[in-house]
Amino acid sequence: SSPKRIISLSLLPLCDRPVALFGGKEGFCPSCFQKLSFVGRNRCFKCGRGLRDKEREYCPDCQRFRTQYSFDRGMALLEYDEAVRSAIYRLKYEGRREYADVFGTLMAKRFGGAALRCGADGIIPVPLHKDRMRMRGYNQAEVLANVFSKQTGIPVYKDYVKRVTATAPMKNLSPAKRQKNLENAFKIGRNDVKSNITIVMDDIYTTGATVNAIGRVLKAEGVKRVYVLSMAIGAEI
Repeated sequence: SSPKRIISLSLLPLCDRPVALFGGKEGFCPSCFQKLSFVGRNRCFKCGRGLRDKEREYCPDCQRFRTQYSFDRGMALLEYDEAVRSAIYRLKYEGRREYADVFGTLMAKRFGGAALRCGADGIIPVPLHKDRMRMRGYNQAEVLANVFSKQTGIPVYKDYVKRVTATAPMKNLSPAKRQKNLENAFKIGRNDVKSNITIVMDDIYTTGATVNAIGRVLKAEGVKRVYVLSMAIGAEI
């Protein structure tokens, strides 16, 4: 008998349809690509959040707290809306690692040139605590970082920063409580890495508490500049 035709099980972000049947623009089916809300040119000078008012330079959060932030500047690919929220959930909790190939490639196309021009010499994925890593099986920030690294040549330093405290879920915490939750949560995990200009990569930027805590650890270690690159970022409040 003739062999059966095998269709790829890789699924498209947003709609979850098979890549082999519906693959289209930039790794999305055509209708899903139209649903994506890319962060435009009018964005916060500090965190990279999209701004509604073209006359503003900073979002309200950064206007109040930017002098307290340990990172130098942030960049983000997409607005964190309902479509992207669903895709990130499946990437993190339903094993859709192939989503990272699509989103990581888009991040490299959008920000790879800027990362190289600023002299970035390392990418640090926001780490998971070992217990959460064991449950999930992989770190979605690390998978995104590996795709970005493959496209740009900037190395990923896994475990350079380690999460040593299993912090409580932060989605319902106030900004002040998020900062408290992350006190002493991270430490340097390797002494064989020397980076001067580092990109901290994560899937979502909300208040910036996590990347700010990591930035403090990196700056204390001697890193001169810390940039943040996120797949998605919350809307201006």
